[in-house]
Amino acid sequence: TEVVGNGKALIRKYKIFDHKGEETVSIESGKKFRAELDIEYMDNVKNTAIGVMFRKNPLENLYGLNNYYEKKPIGEKKKCDKIKITYEDVCPLTPGTYYVSFSISDSASSASYVVLDNLNNKIKLNVFSRKEFWGVIGNNVTIKVKNK
Repeated sequence: TEVVGNGKALIRKYKIFDHKGEETVSIESGKKFRAELDIEYMDNVKNTAIGVMFRKNPLENLYGLNNYYEKKPIGEKKKCDKIKITYEDVCPLTPGTYYVSFSISDSASSASYVVLDNLNNKIKLNVFSRKEFWGVIGNNVTIKVKNK
């Protein structure tokens, strides 16, 4: 397989699971889902950042999951280490077809990183809904109402 990156860590498996815990390529908008990746380290890596990106078309990033931006450090990993990372969230995407990409980098900062492995548009994901949606909703919005 072709490695896009320097190959110091490799994504060995990637899967999407629906709210029932079943592996799938179809998830429901507004319901929990999870993404799992198995990573193998081929060399030492100081600051692992692992991301899952959802795109409406192959070039338009819409929604991402990433331990670096969520401030959940993995820490330094040594050659031959293996990890499984799991992201769980409520699907904020409106119904349609999305392309899911997976990546791992060594990230000193958001502006300074080295790509280790990048699997572009590997899953064609269907998002459906049993409700009507008009845009991205259901976020963790704080709403305050005061009587005057």
